[in-house]
Amino acid sequence: MIPKWTLPLISLLLVVPAAAKDREDYRDLAKIIPYEDLDELKVDVEIGVANIMVARAQGNNIMEAKIHYKVKRGEPVIKFDRSGKVGYLTIKSAEAEDGDHEVHGLHGLKSGEERWDLRFSSKIPIIFTLDLGLVDGSLDMTGMKISDLEVSSGLSDLTMYFDEPNSEKIRDLRIDCGLGEFTGTGFGNANFQKMRVEGGLGTVKLDLSGLWRLTDVELRVEVGLGSARLEVPEALGIEVNAGDNFLSSIDLDRGFLLIRDGRHRTSNWES
Repeated sequence: MIPKWTLPLISLLLVVPAAAKDREDYRDLAKIIPYEDLDELKVDVEIGVANIMVARAQGNNIMEAKIHYKVKRGEPVIKFDRSGKVGYLTIKSAEAEDGDHEVHGLHGLKSGEERWDLRFSSKIPIIFTLDLGLVDGSLDMTGMKISDLEVSSGLSDLTMYFDEPNSEKIRDLRIDCGLGEFTGTGFGNANFQKMRVEGGLGTVKLDLSGLWRLTDVELRVEVGLGSARLEVPEALGIEVNAGDNFLSSIDLDRGFLLIRDGRHRTSNWES
């Protein structure tokens, strides 16, 4: 028989108001870094679990951030320094700062519960390094001056846009989507010299439409047990070198000529 004095204790545990708990769990942070005359801005973003948006700043600032974060995980870290004409901007969620992704990053938090809105200057050439964990993200690079870009993600669903031509040449564009899904739109506007995409077990979809200004570019795509789909404008001459074995295959749905084993070219390759 359960002693009678235990019953009131049980009932008290059930009446904690959920709304009050929610108000205590989350907090809003707004941060602006005013514009400075720089030749280059290096941006390092590291976020464990969140819903994020990256886009061009609306005002005349280096960065404009609005972050809705979970209090228990700690306040996000935003640091800006400069050396000469180069700026260094670091943006990290608290669990990324202390290196404890296992404990703080995934426990009791869904990707959409934290919201990160990060906007950057359209006047300064930017080198982006984005390290993302469990993230739903919209990465709109339209209107910014991107000179280098590296995105690494775990179990994330990311969409990246280049809706206008990038005024800078990207020397090295790298995408690693791990177990998640990556969709790229308008990558002909990205103005990259070299691009490497690793899909792992994830799914990669690349739309290569846009204004191509470089005459010779290289794109390397590697997938494990995942898949990759590339949509390329018909005006471009293309050479495809692809591995084909019992674990993988390639489908070419336009007029490619077989040059030798694994190498195909479109009829307009020479021109």
